[in-house]
Amino acid sequence: DGHGVAQLLPLSCRFVVAGDEATFAFEGHEQIDAFVNATPAVMLGQSMTTLLCQLLYDVPVNAGVWRPFHFDFGVPGTIVNPREPAPTTQGHMETGMRVNKLVADVVSQAVSLADDPVLRSRVAGQPGNGATSAALAGYDERRNRPIVLFPMSPPHMQGGGAQTTNDGLDTYGAQCSLGNGVPAVEIEESTGPVMILWRRILPNSGGAGIYRGGQGTEVALAIWGISSMRGPTL
Repeated sequence: DGHGVAQLLPLSCRFVVAGDEATFAFEGHEQIDAFVNATPAVMLGQSMTTLLCQLLYDVPVNAGVWRPFHFDFGVPGTIVNPREPAPTTQGHMETGMRVNKLVADVVSQAVSLADDPVLRSRVAGQPGNGATSAALAGYDERRNRPIVLFPMSPPHMQGGGAQTTNDGLDTYGAQCSLGNGVPAVEIEESTGPVMILWRRILPNSGGAGIYRGGQGTEVALAIWGISSMRGPTL
């Protein structure tokens, strides 16, 4: 919860399909005094990005996409339906990324029961939806100013979940971050005291199986032009 208390905060999703409409009903742990609480906007966004990737991949994004889907966030005062003054600034990641994975799971369960082979092909392993990076601060002697370095390539190069018809996509990234891309090496090197030594796909990182998950990557960065940098890894 950000205050040194080691605890798990359960949340769940019930997916009900009725005719040509569907409802996602969420429940979650009581909201806490840490920034993991997910607002309704987060819940809607994290649910819809999953649907766009897994189920609505051939449908143009417009207002009509929302009409068949209904969302129930349960009673107010939980991590999936917080009340003021609950802190929410990291809810899109800490809780929201798990919501994205939950929706992928229940959608996979539902489409696995479909008569249509095209729908059944949308069964997929849950996305990784993690973020591996670092926030480093120091004093850039070359530019004579303080600087914060947050490399953007590592978080967007994870493998995607396997499907029943093919391997997962390599360097898929976080499913909930549609439109994100990996910046060019020159961009990262021009915005901070860093040199990219390599970016490469990590062999055999997708796991075993008839269809494996997508391959992830490894990235090596070197700090240069600055005596030292400090900060947390994420």
